Amino acid sequence: MLVVLLIIAIVLSLGAGVATSIISRTDREETKARLKIVWEAMSEFHDDTGGWPGQLTDLAGNEKAAAVLRRLPVDAFNGNEVRDRYGQPLHYSSTGGFGGGPALYSVGPDGQHDASNRTDAKNNDNIYHSEN
Repeated sequence: MLVVLLIIAIVLSLGAGVATSIISRTDREETKARLKIVWEAMSEFHDDTGGWPGQLTDLAGNEKAAAVLRRLPVDAFNGNEVRDRYGQPLHYSSTGGFGGGPALYSVGPDGQHDASNRTDAKNNDNIYHSEN
């Protein structure tokens, strides 16, 4: 009887690990999808105005960009902020990206800004729009 209970406990613990991994992967994919939609809205803003928005809240004032943002799920918004699947606001800089262009990213599940040169994959979990 103890052997059977031990086997059941092992199977349940393995199942919990798999479920956590699936949820984690799903949250990352949802965050990447949100980044892609916001990037599309930024591109519409750029095409319409000739420049990048100064901040993400500027997108709501542009008809074409706002139309793209409406594709985001309701839970992506907290007031005027667009949030990732982890509940953290998306981060944006109009000149902080590669070559001085815009940068759009999520800080990932740990909620911490990770240096781009870090090699520790456990802590380097930022999610950038370019990963989409």
